[in-house]
Amino acid sequence: MRNKVLFPAMLFTAAVILVMAASGVASGNGRRSSAAVHPNLQGQSASIITTEGALDTVVMYHAEDLLRQWGAKVTVTEAGGTSIAVAGAVTGQADVADISPLAGYSAVVNGLDMKVFAISGPRTDDVFVSKPSITSMKDMKGATVGVLSLNSVNGIETGLALAQGGLKIPDVSIVQAGGQSVRVGALLGGRLDGGPISLDNYRTALASHGFHILYNYMSQAPTLIHDVLWAKPSWISSHQAMALAFNRALLQSFRWFNNPKNKSAFVQLATSKLQGVDAAQAAATYDDYLHYHFYPVNDILTNATLASNESAFSTYNLIPKALPISDWVDPSFAKKALAIEKLVVKPKKKH
Repeated sequence: MRNKVLFPAMLFTAAVILVMAASGVASGNGRRSSAAVHPNLQGQSASIITTEGALDTVVMYHAEDLLRQWGAKVTVTEAGGTSIAVAGAVTGQADVADISPLAGYSAVVNGLDMKVFAISGPRTDDVFVSKPSITSMKDMKGATVGVLSLNSVNGIETGLALAQGGLKIPDVSIVQAGGQSVRVGALLGGRLDGGPISLDNYRTALASHGFHILYNYMSQAPTLIHDVLWAKPSWISSHQAMALAFNRALLQSFRWFNNPKNKSAFVQLATSKLQGVDAAQAAATYDDYLHYHFYPVNDILTNATLASNESAFSTYNLIPKALPISDWVDPSFAKKALAIEKLVVKPKKKH
């Protein structure tokens, strides 16, 4: 039963209800409703540049749709690579770059003026796989590992996975084998023994051929971030309402994803936005992401998480030097968004 408190005057009861509604607290469940107090973004706009869309960007698509529902004009351009996305953001061709922490950080180290102000992909949805005859990480010693490049996130992924078996990168033979589709073909053709690959590609192309998952980055390296939002400090300063709205939309989208009732909506959005993705593939990916907490509720950009990623960049020699966190991260909008959007985690007790 819900709590009931009887007041002698109905007028007082009505006043209490109005106060609760104004504060965004829904009667009976102890939760704050953000939907009733969404920002008014009429007249605001943002252009986003990103790399080719994939299933890990579906929740970002939902966040972009929320911004549009709140009145903003949002346009998205897909670039052919991260360097093009970075160039688009720093030259003013786009306002926001949705790319990896490493891609933007490398640009900042080389003198470009950008900062992270939101997190769009809190996890990395890759796994380290091996051919059927290799069943443990320690048995990867001397094996041939395929990567896009050790100077990319693949370098971190390879080092982290090998360490589980007491190995280091020099203990294997590294081959720069190209993108994921090329690496899948090389694995199936026996030219590679293992390496990092997306969980989706593993499930659809490799699992049925007896390949093993030796390391799952979503569960075993949960602080390794996939994507963040970068912008020039001047844009952030002059578009504070939009910077805050991006964070609010992402928080709401993380919650939207984590409600199993929205699985069909996720699948529909994925198949409408991504060429070559069918409903079964999108549904299976949804289940994987939900199982491995790919989008943690209330997850936001923090200095600590980005510093952890920076430490990994240094460990695997991906950057020439470390920068003060304030040079490339602005967590203030994420903190403000969470203060507005955060769910009350302790509902009223039932009697």
